[in-house]
Amino acid sequence: MQTVVDGVVYPICTPTDIRAEHKEFVCNHDDDILELYLADKEILPADYWNAIIALVAKAKAYPVLHGSAMCNIGINELLDAIISFIFPPASVPNRLSAYLYKIEHDPKGIKEVFP
Repeated sequence: MQTVVDGVVYPICTPTDIRAEHKEFVCNHDDDILELYLADKEILPADYWNAIIALVAKAKAYPVLHGSAMCNIGINELLDAIISFIFPPASVPNRLSAYLYKIEHDPKGIKEVFP
């Protein structure tokens, strides 16, 4: 998750730095974190980050990224988000699987796939 100022991408939420509004969002959507908060126990940024990952996996939160492939803005952040938020399918053992990000057809009509 990030923000863009004058064409420069700045992260607004990382595993080590969570803003107050993101902490509040996590507390409102994760009962375990809320219980720790209400008990005045210390909640580490990693706890918030793991809760955010779990919320994304449950489709209760959606990371929003900005960028431009043509200007090479936000590409590293996108790749980091893919690594953080997209998990390999564990329910399909011993089968070849991949996430495809682009499918093109060449002039002869043959598919080209970009994993």
